[in-house]
Amino acid sequence: MAWPKIPDLRKLDISHNPLAYIVRGDFNYLGNLEVLRASNLLRVEHIERLALGPLRSLRELHLHTLPQIAVLDVRDILEGHPGLEVVDIELTDREVHDQLHPAFYPRLRSLTVRGRSVEALSGGAFAGINSPELTIGLINTNISNLLSNFFFPVPMSSKIVLDISESGITSLSPQFLSTLDSKQRHLSLIGLDSNPLFCDCNIRTLRRWLLGRGPRDRLFNVTCDAPASLNGTILTSSSEADLTCEGRPTTTTTDPPLFTTTRRRPTTTDNIITFDDMTHRTNTGKDKSEDLKSPSRTSAGLNMDTVIIGIVGGVVAFVAILIIIICLIRLRSDSQYRGGPMAGPLAMRNHGNCTCLKPPQPPGSWAGYPGPYAATLPPPPSSRAGTLKMLPPPATPIPSAYGTVGANSARGYYPNHSYYMGYPPESEHEHR
Repeated sequence: MAWPKIPDLRKLDISHNPLAYIVRGDFNYLGNLEVLRASNLLRVEHIERLALGPLRSLRELHLHTLPQIAVLDVRDILEGHPGLEVVDIELTDREVHDQLHPAFYPRLRSLTVRGRSVEALSGGAFAGINSPELTIGLINTNISNLLSNFFFPVPMSSKIVLDISESGITSLSPQFLSTLDSKQRHLSLIGLDSNPLFCDCNIRTLRRWLLGRGPRDRLFNVTCDAPASLNGTILTSSSEADLTCEGRPTTTTTDPPLFTTTRRRPTTTDNIITFDDMTHRTNTGKDKSEDLKSPSRTSAGLNMDTVIIGIVGGVVAFVAILIIIICLIRLRSDSQYRGGPMAGPLAMRNHGNCTCLKPPQPPGSWAGYPGPYAATLPPPPSSRAGTLKMLPPPATPIPSAYGTVGANSARGYYPNHSYYMGYPPESEHEHR
């Protein structure tokens, strides 16, 4: 293999080669490769999902026109390549849903989907796109209708160019045309002239839309492909009388409803909506359907209103929850428990200095001590509030040494009275 000898190879084109398969290891030693073109490989029957794993520097990938491949794991092929700027790849699935999501990085500027097996796009096919400018291609597919909700997940600030060249578009719905005219989005359309437009009553809205844009628009000169009487006729040059559904079934070109019921109501041809079962009938008499007014707002407007209402509701709910939390915190702080083992005397300090009256003392005694021994005791200790002066005790006869305990108790020498002592003024928050 020649790859080890050219490790600095930047571009590789293997298109139009008679390769039978591409497997893991075929691109080893090509870690610096930036552009890989592998298209029109008419004999390739299998491509392993990890075959492109070593190409860590890949910026452009062109992998399409592979008629012999029945299943191609596009999602795993795109995994591990965050630097991709151009992706042109073929899908073998019927519907596009999340196969392209691994390529949705801000550096992506061109995304092209190919394959005749592709017939529909899911609503989340483009969810996750965050490129400021992007060209989206639906080329050579069988997608017959474009819905307005395809681009709802795409940021409104992104500038999108939609290329639908050589697909199966037969008409465009009024909702999708309103999305193209929306001032909130930057969406433009190219490649409509290469699609098989069916010019019946369903295409009248598209004709009026083109006339409103003027002859300078690049889509102005699109031509009809069917019916045979209008084949090759420029759509804008035909009259609405020529665009009729009389004598043949009509097609549905509007977005599907969000909710369906068993019984459906028909609308006028201005809305381009008909019964499903009308495809099996012909208009042989007078139209008895009731005209309904067209919706005043498009589905894009409804989606935007839903987003705005959701944001406002979220803000209101957040403010309400915040107010409730603040009220609970304040209520809890106001009802704190201030008790404790010293709640009796200490709690009294909240009401100012407590001056409690002591019981009367016997003559010649202090702090509950009998008078006869007052002369032998030291003076009372000074309090923090000030110094008390003791008056000399009055003369009291000394009791007899032979006095009894009962007699002394009777005279009140050993009083057992309880009393309270006052505390000096302190801070009301000291005990907390």
